[in-house]
Amino acid sequence: MRKLIIVGLVLFNSICSYSQINNENISFELRYPLPLGTNFINKAGYLGLFDIGVDYNLIKTSGFGLGVLLNSSVLRFDENDLNLFVISPKLKAEYEISLNRLTIIPQIGIGYSNWRFGLQT
Repeated sequence: MRKLIIVGLVLFNSICSYSQINNENISFELRYPLPLGTNFINKAGYLGLFDIGVDYNLIKTSGFGLGVLLNSSVLRFDENDLNLFVISPKLKAEYEISLNRLTIIPQIGIGYSNWRFGLQT
């Protein structure tokens, strides 16, 4: 099962990188989540597995963009074989700032998070 997930992620990432070249309105992200701060997730010892995000700009004019962002994170708690699955849909606004060869894109978003705890299968 884990091999199938890894192969799926590699294929998904290769498709995303190809689509990102052809379409400037959509982007895909694959990250490693790190729990930080003084909260129950960090204190309990959850370890990040992966974090996937899909970002789509509905409107983009002269550096300003409005769109939607869907982010999903998976963390694991080894002692109890417990997984934490987080889904976060958001509405976002961004502005592209170009400085010579450097581009900075600050974003602000509003949304909610759905957390699901479950036993590992």
